[in-house]
Amino acid sequence: MSNNRTGPFWVDNPLWSSQLRRLIALAGRGGADLIEASSAVADVASGDHHGWYAAFHELAVRLEADGEAVTKTHPIAARDVLWRSSMYHRNAAAFLMPSDRRSLESLDGRRRTFRAAAELHPVPIEPVDIPFAGGDLPGYFCSPNRATGSEAPAVIVIGGTDGAAEEMYFAVGRALCDRGYAVLVFDGPGQGEALRRGVVARPDFEVAVSACVDQLRGRADVDPDRIGLIGHSLGGYYAARAAARERRLRATVVCSGPFDFGGTVAARIEQAPPDDPGVAFLTRLYTEITGTTSVAEALAVLADFHVRDLAVDIRAPLLAAYGEDDPLVGVANGERLVAAAGSTDKELMVFRSGRPGSTHCQQDAPVVAEYPIGNWIEEHV
Repeated sequence: MSNNRTGPFWVDNPLWSSQLRRLIALAGRGGADLIEASSAVADVASGDHHGWYAAFHELAVRLEADGEAVTKTHPIAARDVLWRSSMYHRNAAAFLMPSDRRSLESLDGRRRTFRAAAELHPVPIEPVDIPFAGGDLPGYFCSPNRATGSEAPAVIVIGGTDGAAEEMYFAVGRALCDRGYAVLVFDGPGQGEALRRGVVARPDFEVAVSACVDQLRGRADVDPDRIGLIGHSLGGYYAARAAARERRLRATVVCSGPFDFGGTVAARIEQAPPDDPGVAFLTRLYTEITGTTSVAEALAVLADFHVRDLAVDIRAPLLAAYGEDDPLVGVANGERLVAAAGSTDKELMVFRSGRPGSTHCQQDAPVVAEYPIGNWIEEHV
């Protein structure tokens, strides 16, 4: 491979490397294939966002056609390639703004192929619309294979800034469903399909979580008193905030959640060189997800994205999972959260440097990380 790469990664481009690592780590749950994914961008020059999009878009479209061709004759094979197509559609738009035409087409693709695969999956995966603020939030309810009428404990899953309900199914949901949990993954305010529907990011994300709790408690196949919550990255902040406000949650897991997201973003923008491409990308993204028209307006909205004065209200069990090699949200965020939380049952789980799980949201090794995190959920939910 060329373009200053080591194995499947770019030594000069940590942002690209992290995105590819995040994708291929889903292979353990059927969301990608290591060789297939890394080969797709083997000849794409570092930083060529158009080349990145074209490579993953072409792969996603080809697999989608392959899956559709054998849906009736080989349904399990069709499901498997459609699962991967969905994640390649998502990854194609990793470096595009949500409003970009190609990003919107990728959003359609990831939803279309995920739903097609879900219809072929032996464990029920039900598309749902969660009533919210005069509209609804799109998601999926994944039910374990239990006897009709039985009540399963449930877990709500929240993704990050560019979170996708479909991706969080592979990153978290499928493993929990295997353990016997009902799982609700969804696009919340500022995320994916919800953003396209005009629902922008908001600091009081607990309102969306409460809508999810209402949805789950209204189902006959969910134990209304055993509902947990897990959030990744910015979704970790959302989860911590919901834990402080939504008393019906049995327990909460925060994975690499920022303690003061607004303050961190403002400091990063202020300290970055004027030509920093990563910061330029993020400022455009934050402007779009908050529905604002300038960086200043976006920062004004994000200033309220913190749990400085809320963590003390967290009463239910809390697990904070962080990695020592995380360049985005350091372990200090978890230390602050656990120290400030009002719960008497709280734990900081640190994935040590150089070991699996030490990166942001344990995206380098979700199958490894789900062992201790999943065990904690079983003990508390």
